[in-house]
Parts: sequence; structure tokens; C-alpha cells
Amino acid sequence: MITGIFWAVWHLFIFKDFDQFGGFGIFMLLCIVFSFVLTFSTIRTKSIIVPATIHALMAKTNLATLIIFVIILALLFVWNKIFMRKPTRELT
Repeated sequence: MITGIFWAVWHLFIFKDFDQFGGFGIFMLLCIVFSFVLTFSTIRTKSIIVPATIHALMAKTNLATLIIFVIILALLFVWNKIFMRKPTRELT
């Protein structure tokens, strides 16, 4: 939560206004929620590339971005089952 608040405050220096988000309060809430999503993606994948990709998607707001975001979130929930499998030993 603290990271999300700091992230929102940091963007005060970048954006002129927050009308596109419905105001600064909603933007701060979005930052807090997204800090959990980005942290979850970093822990789950043990990589910085996935959260960087999710952050880059935030620059665009259209249907394709939403679909890609949903696909990424779905992959994150099954990440360990698919990508972190340990090879099974063959009995000889």
C-alpha cells in the first residue's frame, strides 16, 4: 500500500491533471491496486520484465490493452504450474 501511495505522489510531478482517471483519489486507489498486481507478478515470475510490461500497458487504454492485461493476469495465476515444473524422474 505504501508503494502505491508513493507511486501516486510521484506522478503528481509528471501529470498536469488526473481528469482521465476521475481525479487524484481514484488514481491513488488505482496505484495501490496496481502495486499489488506488479508485486504479485514480480514474485510469481521472478522477473522484472512482466511488471514492466504491465506498467507499459497502462499508457494505452483500449480494448486490446484490456484483453492483454486479462491474459497476463490469467497466466500469472497458473505460472508455477506451467513454467516452474520440476522435471520428473524416470524410473529405471
